[in-house]
Amino acid sequence: CKDCHAVQELPIERKVLHCSCGKRTTISAGTHDNGIMTCPTCKHTQKIAADDHDGAERPAWKLFAQEYLVGTGKNCTRHFKRVEEADQALYDRASRELRMVGNGLLVPTRSIPREGRSDGRPLIHGIRDYADFFNDRQKLHLHLLGSAINRVKSVEARRCLELAFSEHLTTNCMYTAYAFGYRRTSPMFSIHSYRHITRPVELNPWQDGVGRGTFVNTVRKISKAIVFAKAPETLHPDGTRIAYEDNFEREQACLGSVNDVLNGSATAAIETQSSEKLHLLPDGSVDLVLTDPPYFDNLSYSELSDFYLAWHQALGIAPPPYDDNVTSAPILQNLAITRRSEEAIKGYQDRLQQIFMECNRVLKPDGICVFTYHHKLASAWDALGMALLHSGLLVTKVLPMRGEGQGGLHTYYGTIKWDAVLVCRKKRGVIKRGVPVISETAFKDAILEAGSHFEVLSPHKRIGFKIPDFTNLGRALVVSRSFLGEKDASTRPMSDALKNIPPPGEL
Repeated sequence: CKDCHAVQELPIERKVLHCSCGKRTTISAGTHDNGIMTCPTCKHTQKIAADDHDGAERPAWKLFAQEYLVGTGKNCTRHFKRVEEADQALYDRASRELRMVGNGLLVPTRSIPREGRSDGRPLIHGIRDYADFFNDRQKLHLHLLGSAINRVKSVEARRCLELAFSEHLTTNCMYTAYAFGYRRTSPMFSIHSYRHITRPVELNPWQDGVGRGTFVNTVRKISKAIVFAKAPETLHPDGTRIAYEDNFEREQACLGSVNDVLNGSATAAIETQSSEKLHLLPDGSVDLVLTDPPYFDNLSYSELSDFYLAWHQALGIAPPPYDDNVTSAPILQNLAITRRSEEAIKGYQDRLQQIFMECNRVLKPDGICVFTYHHKLASAWDALGMALLHSGLLVTKVLPMRGEGQGGLHTYYGTIKWDAVLVCRKKRGVIKRGVPVISETAFKDAILEAGSHFEVLSPHKRIGFKIPDFTNLGRALVVSRSFLGEKDASTRPMSDALKNIPPPGEL
């Protein structure tokens, strides 16, 4: 109730709450809409986000309702109630215990980096330090849990628990939302960004059974991943799972350096660096490059990954050179551009070209490079095509692959749900001079091939292959058929072809 704040359960189709206090509340008419909040008393309005990084106050949260369970197993039902004094007292007790921990608190102390950011969030919402994402009870829980994990003696067991801890962070913070239509939590980074949550939810981290993101269920998730890795299964179109049969002998994973992998004493190596200079890898030493380059200006994963790095630093598990509480992720080295100026686009193209050249250098003569890409702008595909044409790699196959789920927070009209998979091999001979062009015949073939996929996939509603997916695949096929040559009557510039993808069936 907007007046007495009583909490009531109503059928989802109900539009108005008639409270026992005598007041009516129109459920869809809240105090927040499209980033603007309105004071219910004086009707003053203001934006939730500040215009700059320093203009917003740190959010303050008020506990107002709780969901509780009645019964167990299949007979378990879920209900809501108003917060009582005893509930608030429990939270206040956690705040007191947190203050008693003192300097030994295993919570990040680092500020969120500002320089080179592509997204002003969460700074414009008052979140300036990584600790600001959590309330006192969540901080206390994560401190106690992190301390317990650090005491585990088995290296393998501790590593699995650290993985579960990282996953647990996204559902145990004040950027966790409640998806009321599904009655479950929506984790932080559900849309791969710092989406500000005006009504966050705090879960019971030790609830067993029901509860997405509880630590118990997160550990189960890691356990299932281990089982799958030992006995992989493939998904059949009819929905059944079939054991994956292979003829190779699976090795016990052993982590080491790049040199260890090359001389056979290790099976895997992890390096955190730019791919523009793969100096640790000799020429012709790699069978397969499988990668996922930044999609132009879509996402800056370095900004998101720094959240996890800050926690790994607090737990003392961050690798060098990040094994302190000061060094942030290399956001400034991120390939994704933060603005669409000609200079920024040229920088993206040049750096991506250098990365592809390094991939070409380290590949064996019969090696392949496979990556995915999608973007709604022709200029993004033009930059990718230019980088590939000057890299020494040749696109030999393009395939569509579903990248987004059936629903999800990414979904809106015009969303590209299908990535283009580009398979590349080493070119033979020297890179020719000229401008990026595509023959008229090759352009028609590219559109026809994209159209054939559209004809097969688009009739099936659940598959969801729509016009944006057709255009994206068409652009990938144009890039794959373009070459460095001369503009004449039989060719057209690659950039023009990318801008003028006709609708399906209209070539």
